[in-house]
Amino acid sequence: MALEDILKKIKSEAEEEAEKILSEARVRAEEILSNARREAERLKEELIAEARREAEEHKSRLISMASLDIRKELLQERQNLIDLVFQKALQRLTEMGDDEYRELIERMLLSTVETGEEEIILNERDKARITQGFIQMLNRKLEERGKAGKLTIAEETGDFSGGFILRRGKMEINSTFDALLQAAREEVGVEVSRLLFGEEG
Repeated sequence: MALEDILKKIKSEAEEEAEKILSEARVRAEEILSNARREAERLKEELIAEARREAEEHKSRLISMASLDIRKELLQERQNLIDLVFQKALQRLTEMGDDEYRELIERMLLSTVETGEEEIILNERDKARITQGFIQMLNRKLEERGKAGKLTIAEETGDFSGGFILRRGKMEINSTFDALLQAAREEVGVEVSRLLFGEEG
């Protein structure tokens, strides 16, 4: 075989081998690209799903926080309205006319006095309208009920809106409007809330 033919054959085989290598490389490259595209798509879907989850969680947290803030504000408004109800009640009691006020104090004393020997502590204003004549009338009614009928008005005055403190020795019964309304507020606060808002709490 001539040298020229040998060179042609070598060249031909080299070209075939090169083409084969290139073809395999192209196939491999396509596989790599295809795998890379699939992986990229998978990562993209995972990232999108994760972003959606985080967005939903963030939205849920925001809604939860907003709901909590709204509940706190609503509770505060309810509290303010309930406070207003009891403030109005105290105002109504302290603004009573003298006759109506004395009738109320009479009922309160007759139901509170235990022995009839207690001392009544009043505020400065009430000392002027709860007279000795009023106390004498009360004592007669207490005697009719089998009690001592020896109520007296204390020299000292108390710092409260109205009502009285009943004292016998070291024992005191606080029947001031402030104390009674505070006790009532604790007892019926839920009921007032229900009436105001149509629900409990």
